[in-house]
Amino acid sequence: MHVFSDRSSFEIFVNDGEEIFSLRAYMDDRYLDTKVEAHGKVSVVNAVYYRI
Repeated sequence: MHVFSDRSSFEIFVNDGEEIFSLRAYMDDRYLDTKVEAHGKVSVVNAVYYRI
């Protein structure tokens, strides 16, 4: 799983890029985290978070 975010988007790539979840979000620096809810099953072997 790879997660990328910048000032206006949040993208999650799973299963070597076979599945992509993408949303437009305007982040506010006053908040310390970002919450994205997803429903279903996925097997995650390795997770990396990058913030640009």
